[in-house]
Amino acid sequence: MAVSPIVVRSALDEVIRLTATLPDPHESLLYVKAVPVDAMQRAGGSRPLDGLPFRLEAVLDDWDGGTPRTRASIASWAATWAASWCRWRHEDPGVRPDGDALAWLADNLEWAQENWPAMDEFAEELGEVRRRLREAHGLDPISSGRPCPVCDGTLVHEVTDDGVRPDYVCPRCGGVHTEQGLAKLARLRLCSADANLTRRDVARILNVSAARIRKWIHRGQIVEADGRISLAEARRLRDASSSAHRP
Repeated sequence: MAVSPIVVRSALDEVIRLTATLPDPHESLLYVKAVPVDAMQRAGGSRPLDGLPFRLEAVLDDWDGGTPRTRASIASWAATWAASWCRWRHEDPGVRPDGDALAWLADNLEWAQENWPAMDEFAEELGEVRRRLREAHGLDPISSGRPCPVCDGTLVHEVTDDGVRPDYVCPRCGGVHTEQGLAKLARLRLCSADANLTRRDVARILNVSAARIRKWIHRGQIVEADGRISLAEARRLRDASSSAHRP
């Protein structure tokens, strides 16, 4: 399923925002060790120390299969995509994107969504980058276990700096739903189905009185079996009555 352009734009905007505040593992590790880089260099030795012990900076800065570890690795990933888009757009391998790669992708996203043939691949990688960044910031979404009424994906509650959002978001199609909206969609689906329900449920779903349903049953307009009546038939009777009273 193709990802909505709105979802891609939202994901890229969030990646840009979270990348700017991504905790730097170099600074974090050196802070824990309480030994700044310049102090390590002054400590002497056979060669200058230009990063973390055991050359960990080489591992931390690597980009491998959608795992951003530092701002440098995310910039490298973005630069790869920006260069590909640029070559495709200008049909000239000598043309290079200018400035920050993430910002360049954002500026040219609309063009790419209309012209770039591998947009689904980009959207998939972008989603993984966004997920990893949210993990790094402690903003992992919380699964609700409820299916999306549009695409059947699993709805989640987004976590922001202000806490857990009460609405439901679908990571697959980008749909946003409220509790009331989901309940209304469920009622609409039931109304369109030929389900056999209790009088109380039919009255609640169709917003009709229990006395009105008793009247339909008493007149033989609808049949009750095992304490249940047809929702579709009740809806037909309600709609017919509403039409008859219209001017």
